[in-house]
Amino acid sequence: MDYYKAAFDFTIQFLPRMAIVSSVLGLIVGVIVGKDWHYIALRKLHATNRTGRVDVWEDVFSDIRKKWILVTLKDGKRILGWPKYYSDSSEKMQIFLSEAQYVDDNGTPIPVSGPGILITPGMGIQTVEFYDGE
Repeated sequence: MDYYKAAFDFTIQFLPRMAIVSSVLGLIVGVIVGKDWHYIALRKLHATNRTGRVDVWEDVFSDIRKKWILVTLKDGKRILGWPKYYSDSSEKMQIFLSEAQYVDDNGTPIPVSGPGILITPGMGIQTVEFYDGE
């Protein structure tokens, strides 16, 4: 009977510490996986050439940050904007562009009123170009 009491007291006493340790550990592992640091280390050690992400779509949008993009759709429309949100995989190919502008055939930007444009799979993304600067 005393054995069970001692085991129960041990669990109650250390439960808050275990909760904190598991939360911190989960946060650390989440950051490492989210930033792909574990695969970066493996690539530097020449253990792999891969990344830990789903596909190239996620690689590109995760690694190439703070760039304007020009999206060309299957109907020929071109949309310039700031990629605020994007899908995790190329199966969905969704992008939300803030500060969006249509670009006509002469290269003239036509601003879109509102917060931006959501480009969905049905619109048919053909190319995504990344630009430095303004």
